Amino acid sequence: VLAMVRAGKTHDLDRLAGTVARALPDLGSVVEPCRKFSLWGVAFRYPLKPGQQLNALTRAEIDEAIAAVTRLYDRVAAMIGND
Repeated sequence: VLAMVRAGKTHDLDRLAGTVARALPDLGSVVEPCRKFSLWGVAFRYPLKPGQQLNALTRAEIDEAIAAVTRLYDRVAAMIGND
């Protein structure tokens, strides 16, 4: 929305991160760590593809995801003057 770009499927974090990085290059390094959690965006909504395996996230991975989202939130909030 901030870049006036159509986001598409927002649960595809890998694709969304690429869209954000192209539209707002200053956010590229902040959205990059979010890409690896894309499968978790759809894990319980759609069936897995054949051969795809979903392992439970470790506590470290959960902490990493929370930290990544927090960094992204903080950066966007600062960009829109809502910090």
